[in-house]
Amino acid sequence: MGKPETTRRNIILASVKLAKENGPQNVTVREICEEAGISKNTFYLYFRNRDEVFGETYFTDDEEKHRRLPEIMLEFDSPLEQFWELLKIDIERHIDFGPKLVATISMQNVSQIKFFSEDPNEQPESVKIFISLVRKMQRMGEIKNMSDPFLIVKGVYICAVGLDIRWTQTNGSFDFKKESFDLLCTLLQPNRDITNY
Repeated sequence: MGKPETTRRNIILASVKLAKENGPQNVTVREICEEAGISKNTFYLYFRNRDEVFGETYFTDDEEKHRRLPEIMLEFDSPLEQFWELLKIDIERHIDFGPKLVATISMQNVSQIKFFSEDPNEQPESVKIFISLVRKMQRMGEIKNMSDPFLIVKGVYICAVGLDIRWTQTNGSFDFKKESFDLLCTLLQPNRDITNY
């Protein structure tokens, strides 16, 4: 069967592939198992149902942020630009997934939400990284918003969920990346241009 984390990731990737091809509402657990090369029993060791799998894509974004973090830190000196670069990972993935799959993912993420906890032990690593970057932006004078960094990051996530819902309800009828950028600027109130748009 392979390592548990590899099997879990393969199930998620198979689900996303099928959802992008056929729409999430048309994907069955049987099809996911066939695509991932596993049995239904193996599937149910990791997930309760199909929709729970889509909710886990948030954590694969987290893995991608971890993987890319060193190169982002080397390429961009500004914590503001590093923050935006990490946020673009989520944005680009959402655009790639399309409105129907993002609608399913968003509903799962809202029901499984853990990143609003003030306890650092319950926060995903990416949230901790974003909080750290906000602190650096504040110390370096890159942003005007001097509120609690946790509350700023929480605000970014709440706005992102709202933007996801609006984008899915309008079937992707607006520029998701631009709207995300505008919301980020409104929340952070940058004192400098973000050059890596």
